[in-house]
Amino acid sequence: MESLAKFRVLMALERLEPEHVTAAIVYLEEANPTDPLFLLLEETGKSEDEIKAEVFEALSRADVLALGMIFRQYDPEKGKQFTFPYQFTGLSPQAIQIMREAVRIQETKTHLTKVVN
Repeated sequence: MESLAKFRVLMALERLEPEHVTAAIVYLEEANPTDPLFLLLEETGKSEDEIKAEVFEALSRADVLALGMIFRQYDPEKGKQFTFPYQFTGLSPQAIQIMREAVRIQETKTHLTKVVN
């Protein structure tokens, strides 16, 4: 949540619209270690407290590994979405490939989504 807020402050300083940014945490579950999963930091119908509880619950599990975040910014002048991946720590080559796959999955969507193809 704080990362998304900081990104939006930077956008406002550049005279960009902060509401044009969305973010999701990318993580893996031990049962499917090559399939990236997403925790959205904003969801229609969910409060900030509900989202924080969901994030805490998912990432505190012993079978989960958080890889990083994906920020998406919509540029209305160009009519395009731009994607910015962010690693939480140094990642193995396999984990970097999974982050790349997570970005690819999200770039095929109009909005960030939990659904994995």
